[in-house]
Amino acid sequence: MNVKLKKIDKLILILILNLKINLKTKFEIIILSIFISLVQSNFSMAAKSIVKKSATSNLELSFLSYYEKGLRLTLLPMVKNILVSKIKIKNNENLANAISDVISQIGTKSFEGLQDQFLTFQQWDVTDYILGRKFFRSGKYDLSRSYFNKIYTTSKFYPFALNYLGTISAFENKISAALNYFKICVEVSTNFLTNQQYRINRDYCLIGTARTHYQNDDYAIADFKYLDVDKRGFVWPTILVEEAWNSLKLGNENRLLGKVTTYKAPQLRAFYRPEADVVKALGYYQLCLDEDVIKTVDSFYLVYEPLLKYLEGTINVKKDNDQFYFHILENTTKNSGPFFDLINGIKKSPQVFYILSNLNKVQIEKKIIQQNLSPALQNLALDLHDDYRESQEQLIGKLTKTFLNKYIVDLNNSFKQMSYLKLEVLSRKKGKLYRGESLVNKRGDVKYLKRTRQQYFWSFKNEFWADELGDYVFALASECKK
Repeated sequence: MNVKLKKIDKLILILILNLKINLKTKFEIIILSIFISLVQSNFSMAAKSIVKKSATSNLELSFLSYYEKGLRLTLLPMVKNILVSKIKIKNNENLANAISDVISQIGTKSFEGLQDQFLTFQQWDVTDYILGRKFFRSGKYDLSRSYFNKIYTTSKFYPFALNYLGTISAFENKISAALNYFKICVEVSTNFLTNQQYRINRDYCLIGTARTHYQNDDYAIADFKYLDVDKRGFVWPTILVEEAWNSLKLGNENRLLGKVTTYKAPQLRAFYRPEADVVKALGYYQLCLDEDVIKTVDSFYLVYEPLLKYLEGTINVKKDNDQFYFHILENTTKNSGPFFDLINGIKKSPQVFYILSNLNKVQIEKKIIQQNLSPALQNLALDLHDDYRESQEQLIGKLTKTFLNKYIVDLNNSFKQMSYLKLEVLSRKKGKLYRGESLVNKRGDVKYLKRTRQQYFWSFKNEFWADELGDYVFALASECKK
C-alpha cells in the first residue's frame, strides 16, 4: 500500500516523534500514516491539536521541574507561555499554586500587557486580580469591580483587591462603602505584616481612609487618620503634601508650613513634589506674609525652571526608548541637586524599588541554574533568566518614563500656580502701599500654635530627628487685616 503524505502531515509526524507522544515503534508510525491517508481531510486539525496539547504538557512539566529547583523570577517567560497557550489546566492544584506564587513574586504589572482572552481563560484568583487592575487603570470601574469581587477571601490577593474596591467606591462617592473596604483591608493586611507588600498595602488603605474623609469634608477626622500611617514605610513621605492641604482646610497654616518643611530633611529630599512649594506659598499667602510668598516663588523658579528645560529638551526626546530611561535610572550617581533627588525618588517608589530588588534576587537564581541543573537544562534556564532581566529593565524604563512625564506636567502646573500667587501678592502689596498699612511687628510666637492634647512642643534647633519628621509646626502670626 503506497502512502503519500502531505508536507504538513510529515511535519506533524516529525513533531510527534520529537515530542515523544507514545509512538515508540516504526510500526506505530506506519499505522498512523495509513490513518492519515484514510481521513486526510480531518487529520491535520486533529494532529495539530495533539501537538499543541503535548507541547503545553511538556511546558507545564518543565515549569514545575524548574520551580521545584527553586526558580521563581526566571520563570516569567514560561508563565506567560502557559497563559497564552489557552489549554485548560484542570485538577492540577500544584501547577496553579506554583504559577500564582511566581506571579505574586514577580508582580502583576509584568502580565497586564497580555490580552484579556488569555487572562480570562483559566479563571484563577491571580488572573482575576490582573484583570481587575487592567480595567481599573483604563477607568472601567464596573468591570474592574466584577473581577475583584471574584477573588476568594482566602486568596493572597484578597487584601490588595479590597484596596482597589475601596478606591473605586471613593471614586463613585460611595463614602460608607469605601470606608468599610479600607477598614477590612487594614485588618486583613495586618495579619501579614512580615511581608513588605502587605505592609505597603495596609498603609495605602490607611491613606485611602484619610482621603475618603477629606473627600467627605471631614477634615478633622482625616487629620487623625493620616497619623496612623507608619513613618518607617515607603508610603508615608508621599502624603506630607496631602496632610498640608488638609491643614489648610482646617485653617492651620502653621502646621501646613511645618508639613512641607519636612522635605528639607536629607532622608526625605527624594520624595519632594513640586506641589509642596505651591502649598507652602499658599500657606504664606493665607497668612498675608507677602514677602515669604515672593521668596518662595522666586526660589522655586531658580531651582526648577532649569530642571524643567532639561527634562523637556533632553530626556523627553527619547520618548520611545525604554532602555534609555532604564539607563538614566541606573547611571545617575550624582548625589545632590533636584535631578538626582527626582531619580532617587523614582528608585524609592514602591513599584520600581520592588522590581530593582527582584533584579538583584534573580542573580541568586542564576547560581541555582549553574550549580543545580544539568547542562541540557541550563541553556534554556539561562535564556529564561536573560529574558526576565531584559523584560524587567524595559518595564523599569517604562515606569521611569511615566514618572518623568508626570513630573514635567506637575512642574508646568506648579509654575502656573506660582505665577498666579505672585501676581496676587503684588496686587495686594500695592493696595497696602496705597492704604499706608504697616506689617505686624511680632513675626512668631508660641501663642500662635494650634495643637491637640496628643501633641507636645519642642523648639527646633536645625536638627531633623526621625521620630519628629512630619510633626513640625510654625508659630507665625497672620498679618491679614480684619
